[in-house]
Amino acid sequence: MNNHAPRPATDLFPESLNLSPKQRLVLDTLSDYPDGARVSELAEELNMHVNTIRGHLDELAERGAIHSFTAPAIGRGRPSLIYKVRIPDNRTVAAEYVTLIEVMGAFLEEQFATPEQAEAAARVIGKRWGEKLRERGLEHPESHHGFVGRLTGYLREMGFDPAPTDHDEHQTHIAMHSCPLATEDFQPTPFICAVHEGTLRELLDDATVRLDLQPYDKPGACCVKIQRQG
Repeated sequence: MNNHAPRPATDLFPESLNLSPKQRLVLDTLSDYPDGARVSELAEELNMHVNTIRGHLDELAERGAIHSFTAPAIGRGRPSLIYKVRIPDNRTVAAEYVTLIEVMGAFLEEQFATPEQAEAAARVIGKRWGEKLRERGLEHPESHHGFVGRLTGYLREMGFDPAPTDHDEHQTHIAMHSCPLATEDFQPTPFICAVHEGTLRELLDDATVRLDLQPYDKPGACCVKIQRQG
């Protein structure tokens, strides 16, 4: 890793900081001050002693969740510190990534002469994505049922809100009730859905099982269909 590169933004997500409930409360309250806040302001709003607030702020600073700077001096007296969050807004980050995916997906799709060629290329992209996921620790399952559980866990962590609807020894249907690649203004195109299908097939990596992704299979849901062959 390049030692001169900025740290990953995910390191600043509250979920990565292992915060106590009180620390999270102070951090969330400070987030409401876009220009930063003084200890006294936070103490008053949270009805806590200034020393208690200062202790929480020191701990948050040690974790890299906030930073402080000296307020401009006004009159006599010691200048006070202003504390400001360094935490990114997860909704904004997600929206920007979706916009990037929308733009890149449209650009890539335009490079092919036919929808069939574009769909085939999308599955190759998805396959490579799946390879990266497996390299990063997603273990190959020992059985069809084991894969279903692991796949459902992956989809849940990614924000697809999965729920198995039909399940037996030969097939499983998993309904996905939300999509991290969608916004109120954008719904994934067939190209992006084919990328996702290619990823899931690579994660399955089992020639005896067929996986198909059916976008918008039912109102408010897409469906992953996994069927044992033979």
